[in-house]
Amino acid sequence: IYQGIVDLILHEVGHTLGLRHNFRASSVYSVEQLSDSIFTTKNGTATSVMDYNPANTFDNGDTFFLTKPGKYDFWAIEYAYSTCENYTDEETCLRDIMAKSTDPELIYATDEDTNWGNPDPLTNRYDMSSDPIKYYSKYLDMIQIYWEKLLNEEELDGEPYYKIRNKFSQGLYEYFRASRQIPKFIGGVY
Repeated sequence: IYQGIVDLILHEVGHTLGLRHNFRASSVYSVEQLSDSIFTTKNGTATSVMDYNPANTFDNGDTFFLTKPGKYDFWAIEYAYSTCENYTDEETCLRDIMAKSTDPELIYATDEDTNWGNPDPLTNRYDMSSDPIKYYSKYLDMIQIYWEKLLNEEELDGEPYYKIRNKFSQGLYEYFRASRQIPKFIGGVY
C-alpha cells in the first residue's frame, strides 16, 4: 500500500509541475525485465510516474509500484525547468535536451493518444510491459482466481449477498478493462 501511495503522490506532483500523462511509459520494459527484482529495484516498473501504472505482478511483489520518478519524468522536468547555466543561450540548451528524444525510454503518448481511434496497442491506460498480451493474460488469470476464492471463501451463512455481488462486480469491471485492450492488437499500428 505504501508503494501505491508514493506512486500516486508522485503522479499528482508531476501534474503540479506541468507534466501530462504518458501512457506509453508502461510499455518500455519487457516482461523479463519486470520479472527481475534487481532490475525493477534499480529502474522501477515504467519510465514515468505519469502513466496509470498498475501493480507489477511479474516480480512476485518485490516492486509493485514506482517509488521514484522515471527516466522520462527527469527528462521532461529538465526541459521545463533547466536553468541552462552551462550554456551561453537557452535555445542551444533546449536543443541539446531535446536531442535526447530519440532514446526509446523517453517514448511519449498522452490522453488523446489513448482514444479508441488510436490503433497503437502499446498506448493504453493500466497496461504493463512491452508485451501487454502477457500482462493481460496474467491479469485475467488473477481475476479468475479472485472469483474462485470469492465464491469459496466469502459466501458465508448469515452474510448479506450484496457483499459478494459488489466484489464480483469489481472483478467483472477489471476483467472488462483488461479484455477491451486486446482487440487493438488485431491490425494494430505502432
